[in-house]
Formats: sequence, structure tokens, C-alpha cells
Amino acid sequence: ETPASIMNNQSLFNERALPSLDENIKCGNSLIGNDFYSGGDSLNIDIETQYKINCFDWEMEFPNIFDRKKKEVKAYHITFAIHNSRVSERMITYKVNKGEVLNLSEEDELFITKSIGEVILKNDIKCLAYNISRDHVHILLVCEDKELPEFIRKIKGKSSQKFKEYLNIPKEEVFHLWAQKYDAKEIDSDKRLYNTIEYINNNRIKHELPENNGLKPIILSFLCGQNAEVCNYTDEYNDTNGRNNAKAHNGLQPIANDNAGIQKQGVVTPCYDNANNSKKLNEISKIESYYMDTYKTTEEHNGEKQTDNIENTYEEKAHIENALNMEIECKRQTYNIDIARKRQTYNIDIAHNGLQPIVVRVQDAINKAFNQYEDGGFDIVIGNPPYGAELMDIERDYLERKYSLNNTNTAALFIGLSKHLLKDKGVNGFIIPKSFIYASNWESSRELIINDLQELVDCGKVWKEVKLEQVIIMFCNNSEVETYKASERNENNIITVGKIDKKTFREFGFYLNAVSNEELNIAYKMISSKKTVNDYCINKLEGNYQNKIIEKYNKGALKVLGGKNINRYYYPNTIKGFLDKKYIKNNKGVIRENSILAQNIVAHIMNPTPHIKIIAMLSNTIENKDKYILVNTINQLDNISDLNSKFILAILNSKLISWFTYIFVFGKAIRTMHFDNPATSRIPMPSVDLIKKSDKEVHDKLVKLVDNIIAINKKLVGENNPNTKEILERQVRALDGEIDKLVYGLYGLSDNEIRIIENVS
Repeated sequence: ETPASIMNNQSLFNERALPSLDENIKCGNSLIGNDFYSGGDSLNIDIETQYKINCFDWEMEFPNIFDRKKKEVKAYHITFAIHNSRVSERMITYKVNKGEVLNLSEEDELFITKSIGEVILKNDIKCLAYNISRDHVHILLVCEDKELPEFIRKIKGKSSQKFKEYLNIPKEEVFHLWAQKYDAKEIDSDKRLYNTIEYINNNRIKHELPENNGLKPIILSFLCGQNAEVCNYTDEYNDTNGRNNAKAHNGLQPIANDNAGIQKQGVVTPCYDNANNSKKLNEISKIESYYMDTYKTTEEHNGEKQTDNIENTYEEKAHIENALNMEIECKRQTYNIDIARKRQTYNIDIAHNGLQPIVVRVQDAINKAFNQYEDGGFDIVIGNPPYGAELMDIERDYLERKYSLNNTNTAALFIGLSKHLLKDKGVNGFIIPKSFIYASNWESSRELIINDLQELVDCGKVWKEVKLEQVIIMFCNNSEVETYKASERNENNIITVGKIDKKTFREFGFYLNAVSNEELNIAYKMISSKKTVNDYCINKLEGNYQNKIIEKYNKGALKVLGGKNINRYYYPNTIKGFLDKKYIKNNKGVIRENSILAQNIVAHIMNPTPHIKIIAMLSNTIENKDKYILVNTINQLDNISDLNSKFILAILNSKLISWFTYIFVFGKAIRTMHFDNPATSRIPMPSVDLIKKSDKEVHDKLVKLVDNIIAINKKLVGENNPNTKEILERQVRALDGEIDKLVYGLYGLSDNEIRIIENVS
């Protein structure tokens, strides 16, 4: 076959040939850019090394992808109300009880406003006006149409969550601060923009609410440009001295028509010498203008008819009609106002999608809001990046500086690169080693994408021949969602297990995967003491002597112990080999008094269900321990507490701690699990006060049980009689069970929670 016929046979649906990718296939070292040559040792490298490095400039190779583009933004007047504060047509039709309404105090308003402001600043949302009026919020945002629902979700969701915490409402209790729906009106002209700004700024006056003095500085802190002072903007332009200041106010032009009245083409603002006497009329005129120009059929942003009328439409319209028919004319006659002379209207020069800034004091803020740009980048970055590829020292130094991930595993570096390559809200999907989710050397990489993480898939061992476990990570650049989807691979299917709250990342220090709510509740109980093994012990891994070990004994040589040479609670009297004393430096590997020895490589067991078993023993179990030396497959934990080492040993060897460590430290890994310092820093210890009689009794019981189990295990070593061995092993299992019961009690587990642990273990 010819290349052309092969291409045609591979075409989609056999309708057309696949497009050639020749122009888009680029070659080079995609991790290293031209900034590699910006200084340092890289300036002096030879031509051959430069050829090997083969720098790659993404912006130069894909110029159209990385062009900076102006965003198509619009202004939206958003209103949302306190839960149960409005009655909808649906509620009337189905006779739904509205329920109790939360009445906000002035302090509540300040807290909520501050929380909303934090969301606005954190997400760089452009806000031109804001007000809170006891049971509802008005906010004027400038953004793209596609951004609006997500911005509102974040504003409502985060402020509700923070207010729940502020009220000290228990986490498990349901709480709603805001009504589910919100109202979003697009502002499509200068006239409506400025009407809306003034309407929002004066909303508390409209509802006859007292001024909340603490609001203004908080609002100013998050308004776009931070210089758009909350004020009656028309005060800046009223020609109180009879001067024509059209030029000074950038397009503000007084209209000479003596019969100007209520002008349809712009904002009509009365100007009075006596501001106090005219306040009511001014407010009525604002309301009249707002509804005349902006209040049409209320619709939700998604097009659904909004029946939960947040501004009590019928009451407002009735109020306006009454004001128009009676009070306005009455007030105008009373104050003998020459409307045609005193009022000004604005010619509207359509710009910025019909929204040209005409107010001097907020002009910079509006310009900033309507001139938003997004950086270029790829919509999607997917791949299976190389793991642990070899790097030259000069490359490694450069990559450490560029990505600051404390890890030069190339898979980690590609995660850092993808953050640079993606556009805002671009999506990444990588297949990487499972150690990413829990290992200490991947900590910076986990931190890098935690806010953006969308889904985590535990793939396990994909092929029988390949020992490496893998996960799929998917994240959306700068999305900052609060949960991620946890999934598992089952043969050829990906099954979603549930959603994981990202707060667990801070609480447990890694990415949880495939964890039930019941398991999570047990873990929360266990970590409530806020104490870990490292608060009671110093965990060291020493003795890098593997290549110095000999099989035959030489005079003065020490017996070598490796991980396989220790067991739970006892020493089986085996050794790895011998080591000449001359190789021992700084007493590394020397067995210390009253320490705990634990296998560094944690045993993974598949039957009856996947679990692990921590294996540790007391150093004093070894007779003549000065004749022994440890290699770096045994961790030595030195007790620095008032607790007996046997008590700590009982905790470490318990079913509960192995269960917790498997799920909440190693993320259900199959291999690459080490009982090192980072692991023990996350294993919780119970809160024990030896001054308390009850705590002292449990402490002493566990110490005695460990003494008994050590004594029986000593009898087991070298016992050849099968019947005797069976009896001794049953006694050990019984003692283990008693230890487990006491440990469950120390962590406050219920019977149902104990059953969960026992069924798994």
C-alpha cells in the first residue's frame, strides 16, 4: 500500500484523510527554554552539550497559541437574597412553607461583605459596585458571559461557608445562607450602567436602612481599581455654580432643551441647594430612573424564568406608580424647581460594548474593568510524561531554579511545565507514578495543583508485568474548586468512588483517594489529639553499609540486622551478615537503649483484603545489642517522652494504626511505602495524660500486655513441637486482640467503627 492509501484507510469514518501534523510536530527539550542561557554556568557550555540540551521555545514555536487576547466582557447587575427571605410562585402554587429567615445584624453584614471581598480579590473579579441591604446583596460585575455562573458560585458558596464557621454551626449540620437562585441583568448601555451604580450605592437608603459605617472601607478594598469611592457620582457633575463643565467631565454635555423633564436618553439628576429637603425626591427619581431603564422581565442568567423576585417587584412598581402620580409632582411644585435648567442629561457615546466610562472618579476603574486580557496558552495538555529520565547536573540546577518543586523527577517537572503552558481554565491530564499522591518528595507538586485538581484516578498496577503503580491526575488551570472526584480503575473501566473535600489535603498532608465517609470520620477522631508519633519519638534511618556487608565472620566484626531480621514484638535470632567496625562512622546504625526498631519497607498484604502490617519490636529484646549494627532497612525510633516505649510499640503494632497508615498516609499504595520520618509525622497518637488515673491504668495495661507477648514470643523462637507452637501462637493472637481493644478505646472508636477496622484487617 502507498502512504496515501494507508492514510485514507485510517481516516475518520472513511470520509476524509486525517490532517497532516507535520507543521505542528516540534522537536526539542520541552522542559528547558531559551532562558537557560540567561546567565550562570550555562553561558560557558560547549557546543556538544548545547546540542544535547536542545532548548525549546514554546512561544516562538507556537506564536498563535500564546498571543494575548482581549476578553469580551459585559457588565451584569447581580442580586441574590438570604435563604427563605422571598416567596416564589412555585412556593405559592405548592403551598411550601417558607421557613425561618435569618436576620442579619450590622456585624453580620460586615463579615459577609468581607468574605465576598476576599473571593473577589482572590479570583481577580472586576467589581464596580456593591451593597448589602439586610436580606439581600447587589453587586455589579464585569466579566465574560461564561465566567459569570462560576464567579457567583464562588461568591455565594465561599461566603456561606465562612458565615457558617463564623456562627459556629457544626460541620455536619445543613446550613443555607443564600437562596438557591440569583438574578442577573446584563447592562447594555452607559445610561443603565450609571443608573445601576447609583441604584446599588443608594440601596440601603431606598430600603430605609441605617447607614452601616463599617461597610465603606471594606467595599473600597475590593472594588475594581480600589479607587472607585462609594459616592453619589452625580454630585461630581451637577453644575451648582452655573458653569458649563462639559469638557472637564469627559463627555458630560448639558442639554439646552427647556422642557427636558425626564429624559429617556440618560440619567436625570435633580440638583438642590438644600440637600436634606430634597433627599426624598432625589431617591424617588433614582428609583424611577432605574426601573424605567433597567427593570424589565427578570430572568436568570441561564435563561430560566426567575419567579423568586428578589426586589419584590409588585410592591416596588406600585410604590413607583404612586410616587410618579402624586409625590413627584407635589415635591417639584413645593421646591419650585426649574427642572429644565437644573437637570442634565448625558449623550451616550457607544464604546466598550456600549459602556463608555463618563464618570471621572470611577473612570479608571471602569476602564480597567472593560479592558481585561487573557494570556495565551493551550486549552488541553495531555500526556504520559517520562518518569525519572536522566538529567545532566547543569540541567538539574536550571530546572530546580525554574520550577522550585524540590524534585527533579521529570514527571514532576512536566506538571510544573503544564501549568505554564495552559491558558486560564485550560485542562491538564497526566498519567504519573502513584507516589505523587503521598510521597514526601512530591509534596511541592501536590501543593502546586491542589486548588485546580478536578479528578484523581487510582489506576493501581496497570499491567501484571509492570510493578509501578500509577494515577491519572486532571486539573483545570486556575479553577480553584473545593472538591475533587476520586475514581478507581476496575479492569477497563474508571469508576467514580465519590468527591473528596480539598480541606483533607491540609488535614492529612496528601491526596485522599477512594475513602468512604465512615472511614474519614474515624480518621478525624484519630487526628483530633493533634499529636503524632514524632511528638514522642525521633525517627532515624541510618547505616548505609549494604555494600560493605560480608557473609563470613571476621574477628571484631558486628552482626548486621536488616528489615527481614526483626519481627512484631520479638527478635527471631537471624542476621543479614557481618560488618567490619572500621566502616562505622559517627555511631550510625548503633542500636540504642529502649528504642523501637521498625521495618523500613512496609509489608503489603493482599488477603483477605488489601492492607498493610507495621512490624516493630523493642531494641531491648536483643541480647548483647552492642554486638549488632543496623543497616538502612530498619528505622530506629528513640523515645523522647514520658510514655513507656512498650506503650508506643503497642500503638504502632496495632491493627488500627496499620489501617490508618495504609489509607491516610500511603493512600492504599501497593509498593514504595517506607516507615520514614515523613510517615511517622502523620501517624496520630492518642492524647494520654499519665496524671489522670484512667489514662495511667490503660497505659500500664498495654505495657503489661507487651511484656507478656514478648515473653511468649521468646518461647516460640526455637520451639519445634507443633502442638506447643500452636498453643503459644493462640496466646499471642489473644494478647494482640486485647491490645487492639485498648487502642480502639484510646482513640474513642464506637463498636460500628471497630467493625469497619476489623473487617478490613
